[in-house]
Amino acid sequence: AGHCGTPTSSTRIHFIFSNGSAAPEDQYAVDVSQYVGAYTGVGNDWGTGRFLPNSVTGKLPGVAQSEKCGTPGCGWFNLGS
Repeated sequence: AGHCGTPTSSTRIHFIFSNGSAAPEDQYAVDVSQYVGAYTGVGNDWGTGRFLPNSVTGKLPGVAQSEKCGTPGCGWFNLGS
């Protein structure tokens, strides 16, 4: 969210279940043109946006992570109803 700062084109989000850096196929760039966020103080910050396809696999994180967990759709998160 906002306390992490506004992402740049070099920002990578790592999908990993342990400490450290994720393998390149589990890293995703943030689409900075789609990022919106605010930081107006501790506890009052947020951010939302989209990821770009992985540079190694060409897959979006929901597709790639669903394949890793083995259940269709388990890598996706739906907002709202």
